[in-house]
Amino acid sequence: MDIKKDSQTPFLYENKESNTMVIFVHGILEGPKQFRKFTEVVYNKGFSYSAILLDGHGGSGKKFANSSMKKWINSVEKEILKYKDKYENIILVGHSMGGLLSILLSLKYKNKVKSLILISTPLKVHVRFDMMISSIKIALGKIKDEDTLTKYAYNALSVDRSSLVTYARWIPRYKDLFELIVMVKRELKNIAIPTLIIHTKKDELVSNKSLNLFYKNLKNDYKIINLEKSGHFYYNEDELNKILKVFQRFLEDTIS
Repeated sequence: MDIKKDSQTPFLYENKESNTMVIFVHGILEGPKQFRKFTEVVYNKGFSYSAILLDGHGGSGKKFANSSMKKWINSVEKEILKYKDKYENIILVGHSMGGLLSILLSLKYKNKVKSLILISTPLKVHVRFDMMISSIKIALGKIKDEDTLTKYAYNALSVDRSSLVTYARWIPRYKDLFELIVMVKRELKNIAIPTLIIHTKKDELVSNKSLNLFYKNLKNDYKIINLEKSGHFYYNEDELNKILKVFQRFLEDTIS
């Protein structure tokens, strides 16, 4: 292995003068580190933020295998309950499966969650061949710094490499993911708060057909950004700057 993996731990900032808490929710096998640039925007706006670590993540493959969809939902709900009486506004930002979880919890706490930012949300899944190869490389520890796709996917993950037996025990967790997708598809029409949707045309895991479901079902005030050059884990520098500016404007418009 030629690259060093950064640690994946939750992080928090509270501004005592803020009336808004922004909660960041990562996807399956991922961690909160990916949200660092977004939290800089939140900090500069004077809001509070919390980037959480879902149950079963941030440790061994066995720990992940023993988690569940219910525990992931509880992780997000616990964070909302922690701040719902302390802050006037809560905003949920979810990447991948974190977007699915954010949608469900926004509906449960619709009087408190004021807006949603959904990044690469898998309403339909399509695993590209190059992502399959990258997953194999990660499982085997064959990661090169010049292999951009594999490197960024590897750095987004928070669960340790495991044995083949342990990987087999992950199958129920992927079943949980697909159950979440089914649940969220049924609820899309019920979203009533402002929503920013960020999608990437070259996403290695999320089908472009996911956007069709948003277009078809959403009745609320929403905005869709469809990036040309970025992927599920990797962001082109210019496109990253673009979505950070859109993210900032969305926060300003939501909390005015």
